[in-house]
Amino acid sequence: MTRELTKIEWIRLQLETEIAKEAALETARIAIATKAEIGSRREAQAMNTASQATKKANKLELQLDQAKLYASVKKMEAIHSREFPWKPLKEHSIALNLPINKAHDSNYLNGVNTYHQSAWIAAYGVFTEPKAKAA
Repeated sequence: MTRELTKIEWIRLQLETEIAKEAALETARIAIATKAEIGSRREAQAMNTASQATKKANKLELQLDQAKLYASVKKMEAIHSREFPWKPLKEHSIALNLPINKAHDSNYLNGVNTYHQSAWIAAYGVFTEPKAKAA
C-alpha cells in the first residue's frame, strides 16, 4: 500500500530533484568546457606542427638555393666535361670576398671546397647550373 506524500515531503523531493538536475547540468558544462579545451590544445598543437614544418621547408628551400649558387670543381668538371684548376677559383673568391664552402664528398675525408657562381664566372666564364647561359 502506497502512502501519499505530505506537502513537505513532496517539496523536499522536488528540491532534491532540482539539486540533482543542477548538478547534472554543471557536470555537463564542465565536460563541454574540458572537451573544448582539449580540442583547442589539439588544434594549437596541429598549428604548431604545421608551422614547424613550414619553417623547415623554407630553410631547406633556402639551402637548396644556396647550393645552386655554389659548385665544386668535381661537379663542374662533370657538367662541362673539361678540367678546372682550383687555384684561380680560390684567388677570385678571395678577391671578390666570397666565402669558400665545404661540401660532403665520400671520396674525400674533409669534403670538397665549393666556390660561388661569381668566382666561376670570373675565373672561367661558366655558370654553376648547366642550363644557364653566359650573357
